[in-house]
Amino acid sequence: MLGIETSVASPVGHKPNELDLDRVLSSGGSVQVTDDPREAVEGADVVYTDVWTSMGQEDEKSERLDAFRPFTVDAS
Repeated sequence: MLGIETSVASPVGHKPNELDLDRVLSSGGSVQVTDDPREAVEGADVVYTDVWTSMGQEDEKSERLDAFRPFTVDAS
């Protein structure tokens, strides 16, 4: 992440780790954190997504699916 502009969208309560945000800033980049997925992708050249429930979070699966559903990346 060398000097790139990054936007991160995640539901309330699921913000990125401060250490990761500091890494972006220390590389000369910028980061915008929002809970609005449309705001995050506006003007984006690349959109990246990840799994909503990782190994070890199985008991949180239902809550996480509900929280992250508005962050689905699809054709619309």
